Amino acid sequence: MTPKPFTLEAAVSGSEIALTAFEPYLQEGAHLSIAGGTLGLDGNLDLDGQQEPLTGTFSGTAEVAGLAVQLRDQDNRLLSWQTLRLAPIEYNVAPARLEIGTVTLIGPRVNVVSNASGVHNLAQVFRSGSEGASEERSDDDPGFIFRIEQLMLEQGEIAYTDRSIEPVFTTRFDQLSGSVTGLSNIPPQQGKVKIRGRVGEVAKLDFSGDLGTLGTDDVSQMELVMTELSLPELGPYFGRYIGYEVDSGKLNLDLKYEVTGTRLDGTNLVVMDRLELGEPVASADAVDAPVSLGLALLRDRDGVIEVNLPISGDLSDPQFNIGRVVMRAFVNVLAKAASSPFGMLGSIADLAGFNSNELGQVSFKPGSTELAEGEPAKLSALSSALLDRPNLLLSVRGGVAPEADGLALLRKELTAGGSKSLSEGDWQAARQAYLAGERTLPPEALNNLASARGRAVRTVLLDTHEVPADQLFMLDPSRQASLDENGAVTVQFSLDVR
Repeated sequence: MTPKPFTLEAAVSGSEIALTAFEPYLQEGAHLSIAGGTLGLDGNLDLDGQQEPLTGTFSGTAEVAGLAVQLRDQDNRLLSWQTLRLAPIEYNVAPARLEIGTVTLIGPRVNVVSNASGVHNLAQVFRSGSEGASEERSDDDPGFIFRIEQLMLEQGEIAYTDRSIEPVFTTRFDQLSGSVTGLSNIPPQQGKVKIRGRVGEVAKLDFSGDLGTLGTDDVSQMELVMTELSLPELGPYFGRYIGYEVDSGKLNLDLKYEVTGTRLDGTNLVVMDRLELGEPVASADAVDAPVSLGLALLRDRDGVIEVNLPISGDLSDPQFNIGRVVMRAFVNVLAKAASSPFGMLGSIADLAGFNSNELGQVSFKPGSTELAEGEPAKLSALSSALLDRPNLLLSVRGGVAPEADGLALLRKELTAGGSKSLSEGDWQAARQAYLAGERTLPPEALNNLASARGRAVRTVLLDTHEVPADQLFMLDPSRQASLDENGAVTVQFSLDVR
């Protein structure tokens, strides 16, 4: 029998409706319990007579007050708020469509906890397979459609606890206020977000960006700026990944992210001011590198460390944690700096295009303390880096290449420093005798040249470029220096930290 059509027009109004009555419906798709909250409605319901599917509209306003929700079998609140107001509401039963003018959310509190395995409690909310019904929709059925013109946030708070590290890390984002406009799951849609607040009761937070259509692969671009965050608050992460406590310092962040679907790609400009490490911490995850040297390479003369850290990941992965990813990226930069110090200097300072191999050594003409062609510019660039990083110490190891330097010194001896002529035949005979060990130089000649080259480098850095003497050290000269591709003799440098 075909159902008889009917129509219904009615005013719908109610207040103080206990939300616990709806808990069985909530638990069909989520591991949640309702600990408190009331619902209020005021509007008109208009059912137009069709039953399969049922069609009609609701127009009005709604308010949910005093909500408190927690994961089942847990006592800690997951989500709560003082008031959620929705006005005006236009809801169409079939096809399902919801349009809200303004959502006002006052005093929301979210408690995010990452367990010892690194999985946060938000990942435990939904039951597996609860969204399976959406996969059965045909391509012609758009499913549930919604649009929200604006969401106004007042005095929000997020508590975050990370139990995957020791000691446990906790922080709080509070005084979160702002707006989100243009939210929808139907393209084309371009929303905007702008929220400000605090972190750790001191640091300032500013979150803004453009939002694509929700639930699609539209691109959303967001920026998070955080200033004046106390670095000791991040001590547990430094202890785990760097192996030291943090004694002092401030952190500024400028995070720019692009989200496509669940894929996140971004850059993180990290600025640390006056970072000072504390006591060592035993950690199996700590970087195996000279941390102090790495920090000295990154820190400029004003005590500021500034690095740009690109990251990427999948937001749908329960173990993806932006904070930990950024920390690991910083540790990687630190380890790279410590393991290739001259390479790091070349990447963070204006060193005239010299690569790490070139910066770690300087070349001399054979038999002489005269720098080879192009080498003075290298020392000038290296001096600039040392002046900008006063905690770095440069050690210079003079050296000689016995064959190349010995022959050059022999030729100088035979020509009296170039004042006498020497035939090619006489030179070849003398050369062969020297290489055969039948002719020798004074025993101190090569040693003196090796030491003189070290002193020559120090003099250029100290007198010409005004590098402080307490940043320069001399090492025992090498008697087996190498030659570069042009046949010049190279003197090696090494870096250390105070």
